[in-house]
Amino acid sequence: MAADGHKNPKHQEVIYWATTFAFVRQPLHILFLPRWYPDRFDRQNGVFIRKHAEAVALRHRVSLVYAYGDPELTELKIEVRDEASFREICVGFPKGDNRVLNAPRYAKAIERGLEELIPEWGKPDLIHAHVLLRTALMAERLSKRWKAPWLLTEHWTGYLSGVYKGLPYPKRALFKRALKQAAHITVVGPSIRDAIATICGHDRLSIVANVVEAVEVESPKSDVIEILNVSDLRNEVKNVSGLIRAFDEVAQGRSDLRLRIIGGGADEQKLHQLASSLESRDKIIFEGMLINDRVLEYMNRCSFYITNSNVETFSVATAEAMLAGKPVICTRSGGPEHFVTPECGLVIEKGNHKLLVQAMKQMIDSLDQYDSEQIKSVVSDSFSREAIGNAFDQVYQKVLNR
Repeated sequence: MAADGHKNPKHQEVIYWATTFAFVRQPLHILFLPRWYPDRFDRQNGVFIRKHAEAVALRHRVSLVYAYGDPELTELKIEVRDEASFREICVGFPKGDNRVLNAPRYAKAIERGLEELIPEWGKPDLIHAHVLLRTALMAERLSKRWKAPWLLTEHWTGYLSGVYKGLPYPKRALFKRALKQAAHITVVGPSIRDAIATICGHDRLSIVANVVEAVEVESPKSDVIEILNVSDLRNEVKNVSGLIRAFDEVAQGRSDLRLRIIGGGADEQKLHQLASSLESRDKIIFEGMLINDRVLEYMNRCSFYITNSNVETFSVATAEAMLAGKPVICTRSGGPEHFVTPECGLVIEKGNHKLLVQAMKQMIDSLDQYDSEQIKSVVSDSFSREAIGNAFDQVYQKVLNR
C-alpha cells in the first residue's frame, strides 16, 4: 500500500491459478542491502543489483538502503529517491584510512537510512543482502531484530580467482560463517555456484542470472568495423591490455577497424599509456565511465563485442551485446561461456594472445554470417526482467515456507 492508503498499481496483488481455484498473494516487502551500487565514484558500480531490484519490484514492494564511504564528507549525507518501481536510500559516511573505524560508520549509515524508511514502509518480510561481507553482518543483525529471514546474492569473482582463499584466516572464517548463516544464497552462474558450494554445500544454493536489457537506437551505417569492450579497468581481472595488444596486431595495415573501450578503474592510466605506445593508437578510443543507457547505445552501434576477462561470474555486458543482436568473442572465464552458443560467436581460452588474434580475424571475416535475431533469442527470454523477477519470487517463497 502507498503511504496515502491507495494501492500502487505496480504493487497490485498477483493472482495465481491452481487447477480451477484462484488465490491472492499479497506482495512482500523486500529490503535490499547492496555492497556495490551506482554512486558518484562509479556510475556502473553494481548496476546489475539495481536491475535485480527493478525485477523483484514487478511482484513485490522493494526498498534499498546503500551506504558508501566518501573521504570528502564530514557527516552523514542522505539521499532518498523513489525510483520508478522502488524506494532507494543512499547514505554517504565519512571514510577514513582506518578500515576498523569505517565498519561502525557503515553500520551507523545503514541505521540512518532505515530511520528514513521504516516509519513509512514498515518492517521488511525479507532482507536481501548483495555481496559479502559487511552487508551480511548487517542483515544478520536486522534479521534478529525483526525476526525476518535474510538471504544473499553473491557476485564476487574472488571465489573463482583465488582471492577468497588468500584472505587472512579470520576474514575467511567470517565469510564462511555468513555463507552458512544465510537462509538461501543465489548466484549468477554455474562457476561461482560450484566455488561457493565447496564452502557451504549445495543445499541452499540456486542460480538466478542477471537482468539483461537493450535499447533500440538507430545504428548509422558505416564502413568502419567497430569492436566494443565494456570493463571495470582492473587489468588483472579483465585483461584489457591483452585485448589492446591483440587489436594492435589485427589492425596493422587496416584503416577500417576501431576498438572502443568503455569503463574506468585502477589501471585506466596504464591502459591509456599502453594504447598510446602502439601503432594503432589512433584507432583505440577510451570513453571512460558512462551511464548504462549510453553503454547500451554503443552496444547497438558496434559491429561485435569482446570480453577478454580472466575471471567473470556472469558478464552482463556480453549478454547485453547479444540482446542487441551483436556477435561476441568471449573467454572461458567462469561466466559467458555458459550462454554464448556457436550461433552467437566464439569462445576461446583465456590469456591466449594467439587465439584472440585468430578469433578477431575470423569474426571480422564472417560478420555477415551471423543472424542478429537468432543471437537475440538466446538471451531475450532467459534474462528478461520478468524472468528474473519470477525466479527471485520462487526463492523468496521457498525461504518463507521453510
